Amino acid sequence: MARMCTDFQELSGVVMSATHSVWIAANHRYLFEMMLIKELRGVWDFLCHMIATRDMFCFPLSQDEANFNYVSILDSDTPQAGENQPLMVLQEASSDTTGSLIVYAIVDTPTIALVIHGGDSSRVGLLPVGLSIVPYHGESGESGSMVTVGFHRLLRNQVISNITMENINTLNRLVAQTVRGLKMLVDPLNEEGM
Repeated sequence: MARMCTDFQELSGVVMSATHSVWIAANHRYLFEMMLIKELRGVWDFLCHMIATRDMFCFPLSQDEANFNYVSILDSDTPQAGENQPLMVLQEASSDTTGSLIVYAIVDTPTIALVIHGGDSSRVGLLPVGLSIVPYHGESGESGSMVTVGFHRLLRNQVISNITMENINTLNRLVAQTVRGLKMLVDPLNEEGM
């Protein structure tokens, strides 16, 4: 899916979206907890695994310590080569008996600082990546998780008619790599694609 965007942090262009759902042979809570281990993020997160290596801030969303419900700002413990403005990841992670959710977006350090110091957060443009993990029990008795992965990508200063197959393939490749990584997270010998 693609749509025109004319007021995204004063940038214009086309926002492309892609989603894919897949069954993974793992309990939703187990998969969710594995995804939260910083050392394993590089297995499934090809977009920002180099950025999201440590918690800078972590804000709990509930008093329930049995469930992982929080918003965090993740940054890197190593310098990012070639970056003028260091990048961070704003992430919400939530889980209960009905399923789990991880939603995150890359933001630059000045933007985070602006919001932390009371700036107007409505002017912050976020292109979220999301993963929904829902328990699934098949008709033949198998159990696992139905995982839906969703990405957004901004093509700056573009119009819908200028979207190329390369743009589409890049987004599809990112989704496919993430799905493959999630499968490898629970079964390291799994080399199956989507």
